[in-house]
Amino acid sequence: MYKVLLADDEYLTRDAIARNTPWQDAGFELIGTAENGKAAIEILEKEKPDLVLTDICMPVMNGIELAAYIYENHPSVRVIIISGYDDFEFAKQAMKYEVSDYILKPITSYELVEELCKIRKKIEDEQDKQIQLEKIKWEYEKNIPTLRSNFLSRFLEGNYLKNDILSQMNHLKIRLLGIYQAVVMLEVEDAVEFQASYPEATEDLIDFSVANISAEIVENHPDIIFFQNTENKSLLIFSQDDEDCLQSRIEEIGTQIAQEIQNYLKIKICILVGETVSGAEKWPLSYNGVLCAGENKFLLEKHTFVYGKDFSVKKFSQIKEPLRIQSAMWVDKLVLLIKLNHQEELAQRMEELFQEFRNSGCSRQNILLHIQNIVLTIIINLEDNTADMSDEAEETDFIHHLSEYKHLSDVQDLFLKFCLKLADDISQKRESVNRKQAVLALDYIEKNYQNVDMSLNMVCAHLCVSTSYFSTIFKNATGETFVEALTRIRMEKAKKLLEISNRKSYEVALEVGYNDPHYFSSLFKKHQGMTPTEYVRELNRLTENIEKRV
Repeated sequence: MYKVLLADDEYLTRDAIARNTPWQDAGFELIGTAENGKAAIEILEKEKPDLVLTDICMPVMNGIELAAYIYENHPSVRVIIISGYDDFEFAKQAMKYEVSDYILKPITSYELVEELCKIRKKIEDEQDKQIQLEKIKWEYEKNIPTLRSNFLSRFLEGNYLKNDILSQMNHLKIRLLGIYQAVVMLEVEDAVEFQASYPEATEDLIDFSVANISAEIVENHPDIIFFQNTENKSLLIFSQDDEDCLQSRIEEIGTQIAQEIQNYLKIKICILVGETVSGAEKWPLSYNGVLCAGENKFLLEKHTFVYGKDFSVKKFSQIKEPLRIQSAMWVDKLVLLIKLNHQEELAQRMEELFQEFRNSGCSRQNILLHIQNIVLTIIINLEDNTADMSDEAEETDFIHHLSEYKHLSDVQDLFLKFCLKLADDISQKRESVNRKQAVLALDYIEKNYQNVDMSLNMVCAHLCVSTSYFSTIFKNATGETFVEALTRIRMEKAKKLLEISNRKSYEVALEVGYNDPHYFSSLFKKHQGMTPTEYVRELNRLTENIEKRV
């Protein structure tokens, strides 16, 4: 039942309405009557009615004044004016105070019940809306941590208009307590021990566990904002009035978080620290420093704290140039050392190669891609030197997971281990030093095949062995005679030249060590089943067909 209050200075009218109206049928309960506005206010303040029925012309305080009081002090209470005055000015004033209806006397009991039912429906609708609004508000308050995380993630990533920042921060109860701020990210460095204890643990579970402990540690620190970004990584925004105090605070809390996570979860984390800024609008700059630290820590030894300011001049996100490293030269060096099983020199050259990577100033992604290409090229170059490259599956598996390694030093260790294993396997598969001599001979031929005077005697002189001895070990080791190997290499080089250049047949012949172009053409046809000219023509035909299909 809704409560209604009746105000009218005429007793008979007031009494007739009070007694003759079936209030309960309309869903109301009459809680009192008043002879003027002032008396009505006294009852209203005490009984808190939902509806007030009032006449306009009353002594002490009239109905318009009563409506004005209710409008200013009890806006949820509805007012219906019942008056014998059909005056537009009264109606206009009633509208000013949001009176629900303006009814002219006389009014029958039936008409009043109809009006009360309409008012009851409006009150019920308003209550439903209020309940819904309270529910929405409750849901909003409950989800503020998630909304805060989403906002901060989008804002730091540059996906929010600066004009909306402060208003959103106020809505989400994000407060700045200090003049200076810095964004910090917690990055999982090593979770092997944790995963050993919980084999079913996913990356999301690991991130959740890290976030859970971190949030608990900083929960009662108003100078620290904690949230998880869209990738479930834990981020903190520190705030202090002094820059030195800010850095000390980051190291203090960061060390505590790292120790607690190590103690409870057996997980090692790295703390990426963005540059110090002043003002929320500059937080994305600090976040860029975090990303910069995360990208470049790959080049460093393992540290708990990595600072973006140490790499700001690199502007890693803008680096698009390829690595300036002579990969072919390095492949040649490493392949030869692997073949010769020179392990100490292999380790030295590996250190030199990775030092070039560290000095290159290039992004982690480009470095990893370059390393992958070098490894694969080494494998291709060594296919003929191993009985079955699938034996190296375990060792080569690391190239498929390069993106998972946190530090370049880890990749270097695994790469060296891989090369040493290759060298050892190849060495074991060689029956004797004769195999090494054959390898050196092939290497010599590879480097001197262009010499038109290349001969068996030249190779033997280079290796300091007799021609008869060399012929035997070379044939046993390679399955080819010297002439067959030299011819094969020259034919392979000739094919490449014909494929990538517009040189004439006689020009290619000279470049691969033949003075006589007719002899060269004859050998080429013997090996390929067609002359150099026919080979180029067939190659062009295949290329045209491919282009037509595309």
